[in-house]
Amino acid sequence: MDIAEAKNRVEEAVSRILLMPAGVGELGLAMFVVDRSDVHCVGRREALKLFNRRLDALDAEVRSDDAAKSARARVAMIAMVFSLERAGRGEYRRRDTRA
Repeated sequence: MDIAEAKNRVEEAVSRILLMPAGVGELGLAMFVVDRSDVHCVGRREALKLFNRRLDALDAEVRSDDAAKSARARVAMIAMVFSLERAGRGEYRRRDTRA
């Protein structure tokens, strides 16, 4: 997955998350997980800035000369995109949390 594809997929996922009934809360949680920051204004623009900044940082690591660092960054980028896509499909909500 290249950086352009990752950014497009993240943009689609963010749009889907915001269409969900509690999407703003879920988007805020995703932003916290990605950046560990407490964002008080959660919206599409802020989320995309944060996610794109993280994707750019991972892309820079992917392009580094260190093979191990590059591989870890590629896996982290793919995991971030897949997690946001799963949240956009509501897969985290469908889990049965009863004991």
